[in-house]
Amino acid sequence: MVWLKAGLVINNLLNSKIINKLESLLDDSDVCYYYWGKWSNLLSLFFIQNCHHVSRFHGAWDLWEEEFDNYAPLRSELVKKLDLAVFISQIGQKYFKNKYPDAHTSFNPLGSVDYGLKHKKNDEIIRIVSCSTVYPLKRVNRIFESVLHFAKKSKSNKIEWTHIGGGPDFDKIKKIAERVYSCSGSPADCVFTSLETEIFPVKFDCVISGINHGPNLGTDIIYSGTCAAAREAAFLGFPSIAVSLDFVHGKIQFFDPMAVFIRSNLEKLISLCKNSSFSSFVNINALSLEVYKGAVFTEILSKRKYSDSVTVTLDGEDFIVSERDGYLIEKTEEMSDESIVKNGLISVSLVSCEPESLKSVEPIVFSV
Repeated sequence: MVWLKAGLVINNLLNSKIINKLESLLDDSDVCYYYWGKWSNLLSLFFIQNCHHVSRFHGAWDLWEEEFDNYAPLRSELVKKLDLAVFISQIGQKYFKNKYPDAHTSFNPLGSVDYGLKHKKNDEIIRIVSCSTVYPLKRVNRIFESVLHFAKKSKSNKIEWTHIGGGPDFDKIKKIAERVYSCSGSPADCVFTSLETEIFPVKFDCVISGINHGPNLGTDIIYSGTCAAAREAAFLGFPSIAVSLDFVHGKIQFFDPMAVFIRSNLEKLISLCKNSSFSSFVNINALSLEVYKGAVFTEILSKRKYSDSVTVTLDGEDFIVSERDGYLIEKTEEMSDESIVKNGLISVSLVSCEPESLKSVEPIVFSV
């Protein structure tokens, strides 16, 4: 099988018009460089011109003969023809030298000299460098997503990402990256900064806060940063929507179905805010599911209580506070936002931004 592959490759190369034209232009001042140590470098055996030949060898695909039937076609002849065999690892170089003692070899990791690790600067900037052609197979977009994820988790550090390499998707990713901003404040700070400054040269139609990793149902709204961002936008006169997903078997895996729901119903959701006679925002919750049974508007917000606990211990003059997450003490009211979510539906509520005062049960006279 190996010989058959070799024969087909060599036949295709030798019958290539481009290869034949290239050979006619070569002389002893030229160097033919073969990036892979298999197949293409066999051309060196058939070139008549007296040029030089250098081939790089990597690993499983082009170096270890055990990986392809314990035999590399014409490799002994290839070694005689190569002026230099370049290896990215010392193990690979040693392997090749043991098999072909007369081979001229060189160890060049990644084609560059190893200057060692550079001392980290004390400027609190985390620098990430990547090198790759930018097209779908390389998934450079995943690097960008990882940088964003890290930036959200590490708000105290600035992140500088440098990518070396172009390709068909480069402009697309660059355009997205240039439109990403980070704010060290709370979610409400981010909204205020975006809407009340000239950072963005556009007028926004609405604000969508989320999709949050965790539910914001009923009582949760009071503590929620996601809802606080939507509330801030409403105070500033913008239609706003807070969106959150609840866990399924301890995981939140699916975000796209909720994103599709928001996109498909955006005008209706905005109209809810605009048609309200008081300052309000839309609060949306659902389980993290691939498919939803439907969506329900509810005026009943659940009352949720948790069994969280805090432990305080004394260490010398310092108090150490340890918080332990508890569990939700179940008390689900029928047709509340929580009940709707539990039944695999999307819950939609219109929440007032203004606090509401309560009447006293009986008159109270205060002393001053």
